[in-house]
Amino acid sequence: MKDSLVEQYRDKSSAPGLAPVLDAGDAATAKNEYLDFVHRRALRRHADLLGPRAADLGCGIGRLTGLVAEGRFAVGLDGSPDLLRVARERTGTTQPLVLADLAALPLGSGSLTGAFMAFVSLHFDDATAERAFAEAARVLQPGGHLVLFEHVAPGETDREYRGVTDRSRASIERLLAGAGFEVAAFLPMKKSPSRVVHWVKSGKLPRAFWGLGASLDARSCTRRPDLADYLECVVVAQKPGGSRLEIERPNALSLFVPRRWLR
Repeated sequence: MKDSLVEQYRDKSSAPGLAPVLDAGDAATAKNEYLDFVHRRALRRHADLLGPRAADLGCGIGRLTGLVAEGRFAVGLDGSPDLLRVARERTGTTQPLVLADLAALPLGSGSLTGAFMAFVSLHFDDATAERAFAEAARVLQPGGHLVLFEHVAPGETDREYRGVTDRSRASIERLLAGAGFEVAAFLPMKKSPSRVVHWVKSGKLPRAFWGLGASLDARSCTRRPDLADYLECVVVAQKPGGSRLEIERPNALSLFVPRRWLR
């Protein structure tokens, strides 16, 4: 990780709730709870791809590590000691957590059946992202899956936004192929309805109309992806070899904002 990124997360690690790994401006309320709900739903849909031995690469505060570990052995790895300290406070002593550079994993080659990485590579330049993906490929056994949650820039051009890189689908596929993966699925996990939470909280949209606003926003971004700031997608990549598993391909993983997130 770049020094600036480590410093950024050191500052964020003291933030309450989900802010260290989601939106620091929304400590533990509507938007972050909504995003966490959507991410958990998407991960549960694809957790079986991880097999019996998995790693949460860039686990941060351990927000999703416990879910990765359900029904399997799983280790969380992150480059920030401050975030790992928060993760240990959240998960206790039962969850193995390791300080590690994702571009040089302290794991044996072929030791895992699956790996999970949520919104990590957007902090890396292309060379570092490809090295991290190559390390994930190295520690996976043939046929093992890497499940990614990624910000994806609509269209063909990468976007720089607030210090991170939202890559196009083509760029993500290129980096994964360079690391030795085959992309098995690229599935939308729409985030854009969460913008409605901001509209309601800022008074731009009356609370009574949040459902209509979310519906219109989702439809517009589905028809015109370029209208979205970015899309959140589930990307499933497989290391060549081994058997191929059937991957569920829903029309969309989108959810409108549950009413309780606005209370």
